[in-house]
Amino acid sequence: MYRLISNLLIILALLVGAHKVLAYENDFALKGGFIFAESKFNKLDDDAPEYEEREETKSFGVHTSFSYTWTKVETGFESRITLGKEAQLSFSSKGETIEGRGSIRSVDITPFVKVRSKTFHFPQKVQSYFNTLNLTPWYAYFKLGPSWMIQSVNLDKFSIDAELRENHKISYESVGFSLSIGIEEDLTYKTEHPCFFEVSVSAYESYKVSLVDTTDSKEINILEQRDAKQDIKTFQLMFIIGMTFF
Repeated sequence: MYRLISNLLIILALLVGAHKVLAYENDFALKGGFIFAESKFNKLDDDAPEYEEREETKSFGVHTSFSYTWTKVETGFESRITLGKEAQLSFSSKGETIEGRGSIRSVDITPFVKVRSKTFHFPQKVQSYFNTLNLTPWYAYFKLGPSWMIQSVNLDKFSIDAELRENHKISYESVGFSLSIGIEEDLTYKTEHPCFFEVSVSAYESYKVSLVDTTDSKEINILEQRDAKQDIKTFQLMFIIGMTFF
């Protein structure tokens, strides 16, 4: 995973050419796209050792962002919503151990600063493989910012000290940091809907966890809530493909 990220950074650096940035500037933009994500997180257990193996889950979702663009800098907010399956957590509270497995949903909000490179063109050998497409100029970018995330595991079945129960979920809130690299079409007008490809890595630490009874969909019944400072450490790797809407 880390080797993949480092290779992408090297490739982006080599692609950067010496042309002037042409993309639209001094304007707002709304963007969206699709996400494939891989997440790793440790089990939520007060007594778990630091070396405990982490859970891993794959998920899909949607990405949206609203930003303002200058010549080479872009600032704004982005949100990513993903849905995955087969996540498992342990939750220790008041001497009881709550364990369960189910589908996981993640929502994060990130204010960001994005810095663009100069415009580049793909090498002729690369373009020859896509001779039926009109390969426009592109620019590389990196993007970073603090991030807030809430994750919910809808427990298919879970147990409290070996007593099997259903219709509950574990939710936990985390704060962290997000770093992204990518390439985007360098078009003159945003109405041409420039596309982008992005790889994002994020790291989070939890600060609050809740056990919620979901039997009644019209009412939120929080059974247990407590501080969870650093109990869950989450690492996410996301691949995003999207476009500018307007």
